[in-house]
Amino acid sequence: MVVKIRFLVLLVTTLIFGIAWAAVYLLFSTFHGMTKMFNGKFIFFLARILDIHPYTIKTGFTFAFFDGALLGFLIGIILLKIYKRNRV
Repeated sequence: MVVKIRFLVLLVTTLIFGIAWAAVYLLFSTFHGMTKMFNGKFIFFLARILDIHPYTIKTGFTFAFFDGALLGFLIGIILLKIYKRNRV
């Protein structure tokens, strides 16, 4: 039961942060074409490997989702550590 709760906490924080950060990206990209911000070497490296065009809204949304999901996953782990420490 504890494993299911931990998995659920990690899943929820990952999805919430991923979707929220991607929605913020989508909102700002519709305002002023923020797809120009994806001009780093890492993004072009991934785009070349995955054979995608880095200046599209869909690609930016995808990268923003994974960026937010990683942050959400890390925050979920921190929340579980805090809960475990305070439970004792």
